[in-house]
Amino acid sequence: MTYAIAIARRGSQKPSRPWLIWPLVLLSVSLCLPTAAQELAQARRDFLAAERALTTGRIDEAGQFIARLVDYPLRPHLEARWLQARWGAAPASETSEWLARHSGDWPAEALRSQWLGRMARAGDRDRLLADWRPQTDVALTCAWLRARAEREVPDPGWFAEASAVWAVGSSRPPDCDPVFARLEASPYFDETLHWRRLTDALTRGNRDFAGWLVRRFPRFNAPYAEQLLAASEDPRQWLAQRNGVPPMSDPRASEAERVAYSALARADAREAARHLAARLPAGPIPAQAEPQALAITLALLGRDDDAAGDWLDRIPPAHMPASVQSALPGWALTREAWPQLLRWSEADAAAGTERLRWQYFRARAREATGHDESARILYREIARGTDYYALRAAERLGEPYHFDTDTPHAHGQSGALTAMERAPAVARAREWLAIDRTTEARREWREFTRSLESESLTLAAMVAHGWGWHDRALITAARVPGLDDPELRFPMPWREEIESAAAVEGLPAYLVFSVVRNESAFQVDAGSGVGALGLMQLMPATGRETAERLGIDISNDADLLDLRTNLRLGTHYLARMLGRYEGNLAMAAAAYNAGPGRVAQWRPTSGCRDAE
Repeated sequence: MTYAIAIARRGSQKPSRPWLIWPLVLLSVSLCLPTAAQELAQARRDFLAAERALTTGRIDEAGQFIARLVDYPLRPHLEARWLQARWGAAPASETSEWLARHSGDWPAEALRSQWLGRMARAGDRDRLLADWRPQTDVALTCAWLRARAEREVPDPGWFAEASAVWAVGSSRPPDCDPVFARLEASPYFDETLHWRRLTDALTRGNRDFAGWLVRRFPRFNAPYAEQLLAASEDPRQWLAQRNGVPPMSDPRASEAERVAYSALARADAREAARHLAARLPAGPIPAQAEPQALAITLALLGRDDDAAGDWLDRIPPAHMPASVQSALPGWALTREAWPQLLRWSEADAAAGTERLRWQYFRARAREATGHDESARILYREIARGTDYYALRAAERLGEPYHFDTDTPHAHGQSGALTAMERAPAVARAREWLAIDRTTEARREWREFTRSLESESLTLAAMVAHGWGWHDRALITAARVPGLDDPELRFPMPWREEIESAAAVEGLPAYLVFSVVRNESAFQVDAGSGVGALGLMQLMPATGRETAERLGIDISNDADLLDLRTNLRLGTHYLARMLGRYEGNLAMAAAAYNAGPGRVAQWRPTSGCRDAE
């Protein structure tokens, strides 16, 4: 267990990274000087006063506070609100110049979206074009395209942008109508573009819109479009008309068949399989029928149907997409179909397939079919990493996990770490934390790290870890492929509290650390979409029932967010699940997360199933 190793290696809690800690210590020392501390405290008071003034419409007073916050990290957020409050009264150039100075920074880009919308509504074409940056708002994008077309003759780039907006298979805002009219009157509007939108509409389930597209442009794809619509509306009847007819080779006709078989397979995969099998010769699937066969195979795999194997044996392994490859190991393990899995997995991982997972099950198949040496070679290659399948590969070899603890990613990079801390967005995130505005801090961090590459993400994760902001450190580090740093990946905050709660229930501390890491990433205030709360993500009903068992008073759901209360209740419930499943960690963890009812559904009705 990775946390068992982490606890053993970190018996003392002495910091192991002076290059990470010392910049933070020096910074904190500098902030502790009397004058600096007083100035910072006053700046925070001024910031909060400016916020209150803006909220109550006292714009001039807010401006006075902002003027005093010369070097305060959160000043851009106030400036953005202050500028917006003065729209209509102040010159437009004031906002444009500020956006240019702060381009790329989150406060500016959040304001820009609203500013561009205002310029579009006002018909200020020149300022809309001058202040433009790519937006996700479709109506705004169309306003920009329209402004460009009114300013100059559209070039191929304009038509490519307009085509990308048009090709989405759903209704678009009325703002796009003038842009689409110009596109539809151009040579760039053709059958290929029409087919893209039609198939996308059906993929999205927008049949009515697809029908409108066919009627609106009858000159395009006429026979194929009608067939595609009919195939999606009543696949069983449409396919009945093709009994005994070989699959069609035209790509558009083949798409209609794929749509029909996909729809029928979702309702009755076996019926779809029988129908297609009757139209095919024995042996390998012909190329023109592969899309239909793959749709049926995927449906059979989703139902864990034995019949999937017959279809898989007829499709070249190299032609299997990621959706099929991802489902193969589970299907094969259930049936111990190792020879088949070996043949399928020797093909390269398809785009979108998790490569290490694919390699791991290739090694499992080799091992199970007696190819021990080649399996061990592949296991060793996989075990060099630190993800789940690398750890499983090490276990299959009977070797220790590989953690390169002597050369952390931040070694020798104290300068880079200091530079990262001084980045404006990072300074803002830290200041939000300092004034107890965690939601804003997380939002700031998310926007800052959204476009970072691996090296910068690693540094950002190190910075967050150094602050003790473990949830952001974990989430950021998880985006770095192959990040080999156990202190980042397996932090141990609240160690005393977690070990104490674990000891009360007789649980190993590493197990509780693992559950907390998985459930909440160590966020004390974590709340899930389904209502689970706190470090151990307790559902309110479960928390109250457990509290009643233990004689702990819970007056409202907020009580469940208390760190010690949450740990006490969570560890007790985890211990109950372990007892219920006779110490089976996999089942207990699954029941803790999803509930015993779900586990009962997942358990095999007879015999045992490989946990992988």
